[in-house]
Amino acid sequence: QMSQVSTSTTLLQDKCQREAAKHLRNWRQVPPVLAQECYQLLQQQQQQQQQQQQQQSDTPANDFVLVDVRSEQERQVSMIAQAISLQDYYHHHHQQHKQQPQPKVIFYCTVGYRSGLEATLALRQDESLRGRIYNMEGIL
Repeated sequence: QMSQVSTSTTLLQDKCQREAAKHLRNWRQVPPVLAQECYQLLQQQQQQQQQQQQQQSDTPANDFVLVDVRSEQERQVSMIAQAISLQDYYHHHHQQHKQQPQPKVIFYCTVGYRSGLEATLALRQDESLRGRIYNMEGIL
């Protein structure tokens, strides 16, 4: 039975990734970023923050914001450290960064489909994000 569940899960993941790939052409204005690249960015940002804490610097080391567009139920199961919800992004971060230089914004979900939609919508609503907004190609 476990092998059936594993096979079903793999087939579902493959189907989701194929569907997301079909829609990538609609998101050409939002460049993709791989999960591995994002992991490396997270590590670099953490190191910068630690260095700034040691130097007692007041300038935050947030080169990017990681936005989880999944539902609250999905986020309760797991969420990438330092990520914020889509709601938090629009209520707090987005407004705050209108006055300050904006960091890069990386949207993510399970396979990259919903995050691609949200990233495209955010770019349409705020052209100042052009060149700083990315879609992570899923976390599966």
